[in-house]
Amino acid sequence: MGANETDRPSDSLLVIFSGSKESEEAVALLSDVGIYDPYMVRNRLRTRLPSVFGPCKRDEVAGRVGDRLASCGLKFMAVARDFLDAPFGGFDAVRCRFGTETTQLWDGDAKERTLFSKERFLVLEAVYDTKKQRLRDWRGKRSRDLERFSAGLAEAAFAPPSSERTGVLFLLRTGTDVVRFLEEKVDFSFLGESRSLTVAENFLRLRALLEERFGLACRDMVTFGIGIETLTEENPEENAGRKGQPRQIQVRSNISSVHTMARLLCCRWWQENGWAERVFPP
Repeated sequence: MGANETDRPSDSLLVIFSGSKESEEAVALLSDVGIYDPYMVRNRLRTRLPSVFGPCKRDEVAGRVGDRLASCGLKFMAVARDFLDAPFGGFDAVRCRFGTETTQLWDGDAKERTLFSKERFLVLEAVYDTKKQRLRDWRGKRSRDLERFSAGLAEAAFAPPSSERTGVLFLLRTGTDVVRFLEEKVDFSFLGESRSLTVAENFLRLRALLEERFGLACRDMVTFGIGIETLTEENPEENAGRKGQPRQIQVRSNISSVHTMARLLCCRWWQENGWAERVFPP
């Protein structure tokens, strides 16, 4: 291997899918090519969600490194960094009309999109989980409740953080072509007489309709959601505090991690359907 090829930076991330064999050979190889020690490798091999094992070069995974991984009974893919880093945009559907051959969707701006029942989409279900806590009061003092919150301790009963959980359904075709349904924003009037009094039951019926047209929903992010990372960031509140000083809030959310996992599950779906092999995009 020439110096230029050796020095070339990695362009992808090595992802291992569920169903991989947990052998001593596999653990040793992943410890060698990835960023985790054998203990962490074993734990990640036991998860049911796709797991990132570190940077890699897609041509090596397509070639000799991939041959070694395959010989160990691992299910894997080199996923391009650019693919995972791209903004998770898409079409947010708030109204629906399910026909025999087509499904019509409208977003909040009345923009329309038509899907055909014969199209291939991956149906994914997840839960957005967000917690917020105010960092500073109007005097700029760090509150005792915040210190407990930051340390992962239980918050005082008189000042709990606000918490929001909402169901979300995705239709994905490539990981960048995304249709999203947020549980709290969908107008369920299309259900007609079968419409329930609760949002949760209506959301289940929406999932059933999507499954009728595009196949059974993948619910891995719901069933194994504990494996989805929650990230923390700090932002100023929209309304400034007294004396013009904005209050700071700390936000713990899994939304970014859910979006990344949705793309990784899409990669697995492409591989299972034979549309991609060892690298993505193919």
